[in-house]
Amino acid sequence: MKRAGWLLLLVMGSAQAGFIEVSGQAALELEPKTARLSATIETRADSAKGAKAAADSVVAKVLQAFSSEALPANSYKAGHLQLGPQYDYRNDRQKFLGYQAQRQISLTVAVADVAYWLEQFTELGLNQVNPPQYQTQLTDSQRDQLLQRALQDALQKAQVLALASAQELGKVLEIHVNNGGARPMMRMSAMADAESYHAGTMAEQLSLRVKVALD
Repeated sequence: MKRAGWLLLLVMGSAQAGFIEVSGQAALELEPKTARLSATIETRADSAKGAKAAADSVVAKVLQAFSSEALPANSYKAGHLQLGPQYDYRNDRQKFLGYQAQRQISLTVAVADVAYWLEQFTELGLNQVNPPQYQTQLTDSQRDQLLQRALQDALQKAQVLALASAQELGKVLEIHVNNGGARPMMRMSAMADAESYHAGTMAEQLSLRVKVALD
């Protein structure tokens, strides 16, 4: 039965004392407004002091660029320094390669500024740039809309099952709302084509479970 995966039918005692428990889903397609960018500077030198200095120099330039653009201080973060020796263990021998230093930078910007800052990261010396993580934010009205759609979906499934079992639906007994989330709907354009770099749309999803009495 194709619809069996929709829900779990539980009948406790007689039909009059039974209930149906069903799930409901809803999705709303949204354009992302912001994106979180992250990149890392990784340096290597013969001394720990040299590796640290090289990494700190790049981070200082990046932070200066943020300041020059008057970005809000709470929109970016410079991570702690990771520093340690590096060895090559090939041929059953330990060969010292030098010291490696790493620091990460993160930045949240408007979608329109993604391409610019990805290019700036590279030009400023960050040598490991990650793909952007696009973000959406539901308004109260949009979340209410998702809740209504998910509830309608669940009640429709409950009605189908009640009819199939020759029973009638009663009042709603319980509603449990699950946390939703955003999922990308389209692939992003290639970074090389900065002018057409586009996030696509994302689907904010919400699911719930409803317990409905059977009369």
